[in-house]
Amino acid sequence: MSTPIKPSNLNQPLMDTAMLATFLNIPKSTISKWRSTGEVNIPFSKIGNAVRYDLDEVKQWLKDNTQHKIKEEA
Repeated sequence: MSTPIKPSNLNQPLMDTAMLATFLNIPKSTISKWRSTGEVNIPFSKIGNAVRYDLDEVKQWLKDNTQHKIKEEA
């Protein structure tokens, strides 16, 4: 499911899949797979056939999905 574009986000350009792949340092095919299968729920918008990603939403998604190692008690 796509995420609607919020008016506050219209001041910055949206990233395409190639730009997001560069930003995250992962293959474009991985992002496409995640998006199509829902395996990883990165927020995106569809504009016609074009898929776009808002940088602020992706950064928030990264913060929300950051894993912290839990200390093991001795």
